[in-house]
Amino acid sequence: MQGLLLGVGQLSFALMIGVAAIAFSATKVAAYEKRVFVKPVYKKPPANTRADVEASRVVYDESTGEAQASGQVEIAYGPYRLTATRVTYNQKTRAFSANGSVYLREPNGNIVQASELNLKNKFRDGFARHLKALLTNDA
Repeated sequence: MQGLLLGVGQLSFALMIGVAAIAFSATKVAAYEKRVFVKPVYKKPPANTRADVEASRVVYDESTGEAQASGQVEIAYGPYRLTATRVTYNQKTRAFSANGSVYLREPNGNIVQASELNLKNKFRDGFARHLKALLTNDA
């Protein structure tokens, strides 16, 4: 049976590494506890603010009230920014959907990424597929 033999130099080196690891962990915890959290910013765009839409192709069907933008879609609505491959908005049902690398930046810096985003009821209710949120509070 082979035993583990450490020399005095090896043992002191191992202890030094252990103490350094503990000190590093304590420093990270202290830094996290002192972190200043950013309050959410809810900047509602002023009344009658229009959405600026840039896309490779935009089609509007008057009979259904549906607008479709496709290609490199970029939408700016007040302080909000959205990019996607395809965006659909129905004026009659007020249903909104975005597909393909959806990227939404909020006024406070939060970023929401998804492969698909569906919103209704004046954007109060929604569903996102493959959602990833990059929050300013590192939550």
